[in-house]
Order: sequence, then C-alpha cells, then structure tokens
Amino acid sequence: AIKKLKSAAAYLQEIPAQIQDADYKQIAGKVKGDLYKIQNISEVSSPVLIADFSAETDVSLYPPLFAKDNGISVLNTNGLVNIDIKNQNIQKNSLSIKGLDSAISYYDGSGKMIYVFSENILQAINPQSLAGEIKSLPLQKDENIKTVAIYNDKLYTLSDTNKTFSIWRRNPALSGFGQPAAWITDNIPDGASVLSFGIDGSVYVLFSNNQIYKYYRGLKTDWGYIPDGIVDDTIKYNKIITDENHRYIYLVGPKIISIISKEGDFLAHISLPTLDNIKDLAIDEASRTIYALDGNKIYTFSYKL
Repeated sequence: AIKKLKSAAAYLQEIPAQIQDADYKQIAGKVKGDLYKIQNISEVSSPVLIADFSAETDVSLYPPLFAKDNGISVLNTNGLVNIDIKNQNIQKNSLSIKGLDSAISYYDGSGKMIYVFSENILQAINPQSLAGEIKSLPLQKDENIKTVAIYNDKLYTLSDTNKTFSIWRRNPALSGFGQPAAWITDNIPDGASVLSFGIDGSVYVLFSNNQIYKYYRGLKTDWGYIPDGIVDDTIKYNKIITDENHRYIYLVGPKIISIISKEGDFLAHISLPTLDNIKDLAIDEASRTIYALDGNKIYTFSYKL
C-alpha cells in the first residue's frame, strides 16, 4: 500500500501546475492524507525553541545533546552548557576540550560520561563534577574512526575503507581502553558509505543509501527493516540513535526524524520543515519528548506512536 501511494503521489507531482484543477487538488490531498495516515507522518511546523545561542559570536554548539537532572546539556566552544528547562535557567561551565570542530562525541547514558575523540586523543568528561581526563586508546593500523559507542563498559569504534567497514571492540583498562579486537567486518553496499551505528546488545549500522544492517554477537542477522518504509525517496538519514536505554531506534535526517522498532518496523515519521540541519537528539521516551540540536539552537516537541 505504501509503494502504491508513493507512486501515485509522484505521478500527481508530475502534472503541470496550469492544469491542476479542483478535482486534482482533491485527489492529491486524499493521496497525501492516506500516505500520512498509513505511515504515521506528523509535521511539527513550530517546535518550541528552548535555547538560542546564535547571537553569540565565536561560540558553537556541539553534540552530544543529553538529558541531565531537570533539563538537558550540550557541549559548546568553551565547555558544557546546562539548561534547566523547568526553572528556565542556563548555566555555562568552562572546560578545556581539544578539537571540538572536528571531534567525534558520544554520551554514555549508562556510565553518565561524555567521550570526545579528536586528533587521535580520547577525552572522558564527567558532566556532574566537570572532571576530565585523557584515556588511552591504542589504534589499529590505518584505523579510520568515524564514530564511537560504549556498551557494557567496552568501547566500540566504527571505521571504514573504500569497500568495507569494521567495528572494533576494546575492553576497559586502568588507563582507558585496551588493544582493539576486530568484532565485525563487512562489505559496504555498492555506491554507499557507512555513516553511523548504534548498539544495545545488537548493532545497527546506517549507510548513506538509508540501508541499515543489523548484527548480533558479531553476525549479520535478518530483520524487518526495508527502506521502502521511508516517507520520501529524497530523504537521506545521517545518524542512527539507540542504545540499551532506548526502546526504539531513531533515524535522523536534516529535517526529519523517523522512529522504528528494534525489529525494523517503521512506527512514525516526524517532519520538521522549519529546522535547518538536525545534528543530534536527546529523547525522553517516558514523556515522549524529543530535544533537537539544530545549529546553535535547541528545540523541543512531543510525539505520538
């Protein structure tokens, strides 16, 4: 049904504007309405702006965006920003973090730690005490780290070559993390690149063609995800978000968020046409609230499944 409705919508878009009469508008509206209903598509045209740093010169916001106490926190050029949503208060904490412009950042929701990887250096920061330290991170030869994740205290890194990608696993050590061990190596789909991954016991790897591979205990496993469930063929996701603390998987594009089950079924699509380029999310599944980092602004909105 989704394929047929998408085909009908594409055909209707090809009809010249000068012959789009009242009947056309009625049919097009019905097709769009049915497509939105069957795919649980909602449009949030006016998300609530809760923080705006765009007027501050030489200051930028960076992932990770994460929930903390009564609000959310995010990295900025000068350190860590805590936003108390309930009391409408913003606290700025100075930190020395190297290379944020090109850094790979990750928030470990279980260990309550921020990890920042830049210039082959891994920094660990406690957002509560603001204490930071350099962690040892031995690199495999030619290891090209694109992103990192923590699961069960182990560090996982995603790297790629022209045709393959690898996920390396490191056990915790006294000074940081131990030697890398190859855990998953697989081919990249033709014409695509590897972008992001999430881990909750299973591993979900996102590619630039919107394909997602799922692995369990290091082996690829079949699951229900198919890219045909995507609202619009022009949509390109750039980040996948999930871990052992999330019930669902969140796919992030510049102006859209899609929610899928961990079996691969699409549950909802949230269109955010007024945003420019979503960089990260903080998700409160209990209250069904999402916080989105868009440039130097942070927005919030609720969602339904």
